Amino acid sequence: MIWSSTVNRYGTLPQMRAADQDAVQGRGLLLVDAVADRWGYDVMGSVSQPWGKRVWAELTVTP
Repeated sequence: MIWSSTVNRYGTLPQMRAADQDAVQGRGLLLVDAVADRWGYDVMGSVSQPWGKRVWAELTVTP
């Protein structure tokens, strides 16, 4: 099992979106969803004072 995560200080929650063919952003979660067994996010900080989020993914590896 591989577990990976990244943290940022943006207040927006992650959401999959359709990126235009020429777009330079908007494909991250599509790629994560394609290769991960499961993924999600956690809001960092408290409910009343969130300061960012952690997006995580789990991938099963077979030898």
